[in-house]
Amino acid sequence: MTEPPTSPGGPDESEVPATSPDPDRHEPENGPAEDQSTDRGPAEREVVVRRAPSVIAFLITGLVIGLIVAVLSTVLGPADQKYTTGAIFGMMAVIFGTAGAVLGALVGLIADRRSRKKATRFRAVRIDDDVEK
Repeated sequence: MTEPPTSPGGPDESEVPATSPDPDRHEPENGPAEDQSTDRGPAEREVVVRRAPSVIAFLITGLVIGLIVAVLSTVLGPADQKYTTGAIFGMMAVIFGTAGAVLGALVGLIADRRSRKKATRFRAVRIDDDVEK
């Protein structure tokens, strides 16, 4: 192939060819479109494993227990002529349901805090899945 024309005095040393890489850029030599799958991080690292309870499950369980208490207090409580059974149950459901949900969330948070103390550390080794290429 032919070479591009140069100036009569030869290439000026102050000019930088357009194809030269910028020393401040940290791109691979093949360009930014190169597949990045070869860089997957360190081969070994330390991981923390713990059995964490679901706080949402504790919250919902507390809510259900509160609603059961509301039903029992409505059925077993004294009847009032001013309010209907549905109105009494509604008030009891709000009171006991909220209290049960809050207590359930607190129990879940305490269980979560205790599970952090029992966390164990392991060394994880990365295994490549694409061995059959």
